[in-house]
Amino acid sequence: MSISEQSRHALHSRLEAVLGPDEATTLMEHLPPIGWADVATKRDLDNLGAATRRDLDNLGAATTRELDNLQVATMRDLDNHRVATKRDLDNLEHRLRSDFRADLHSAITEAVSGQTRTVVLAVIGSNLTMAALAFAAATVR
Repeated sequence: MSISEQSRHALHSRLEAVLGPDEATTLMEHLPPIGWADVATKRDLDNLGAATRRDLDNLGAATTRELDNLQVATMRDLDNHRVATKRDLDNLEHRLRSDFRADLHSAITEAVSGQTRTVVLAVIGSNLTMAALAFAAATVR
């Protein structure tokens, strides 16, 4: 038999008629707000506590496994990034050295080329000057 609000009210009214209003209210307050079949027992609470502990232990073990897997994956990723970064830095160093050598070679070639032109022009100028002096000395006598 399920207890409805209507049957609870009827019981309270009858108790008021027999015991009086204060005693009826006190007695009704001692009844559960729902049926007795829905009230949890100490054994129910103990079983629930044990099941909760099992669930928490399982959750803890699963969390530990997940964290261990995450740590392994993170370390692997960091190692991969370290190797890739070293490779990139080595490539950059090689390119910078190549560019530096090429720029240095161009600068030296350009400097030598400019100096060679200056020396050739100076030699030609001095040869012309010597020829002019020799011609002048030959015509003066």
